[in-house]
Amino acid sequence: MPLLPWKPLRLSLDLEKQIEEVFSELIHEPWGRKTREEAWQPAVDLYDTDESYLIEVDLPGVLPNDIAVRVDDRSVTIAGTRRSTSWMQSAQGVSIERRHGSFSRTFQLSCRVDPERIEHRHEEGIHYVRIWKKKPQEAEG
Repeated sequence: MPLLPWKPLRLSLDLEKQIEEVFSELIHEPWGRKTREEAWQPAVDLYDTDESYLIEVDLPGVLPNDIAVRVDDRSVTIAGTRRSTSWMQSAQGVSIERRHGSFSRTFQLSCRVDPERIEHRHEEGIHYVRIWKKKPQEAEG
């Protein structure tokens, strides 16, 4: 019986990239999550000081009017929408890495906060939020 030379299967680079993306989605996005277009979450840094919580959210391309901050007694939710560009609607994408659509991030806080005392501003694609903690005598009541 003649032996045939062994030739490993070579996948095209495009197919390799598609397979890598599928496995990445399986690892990083749990089953049943939102559709790919909607499944983006901005990076958030949350700091705790003696008087307040400070939050920085990376939101390039999101208009300040498209951002909502909701504060409850011990949680904060930051939600908004990054809208697609007119190019996305009129051209075929070759490489699409930036996510668009709605997002919502909720954080549980270890101290009670005052929902009436919130400061926020939007500068150079970063949304800054400061939420004041309730003073100990306010937190008891």
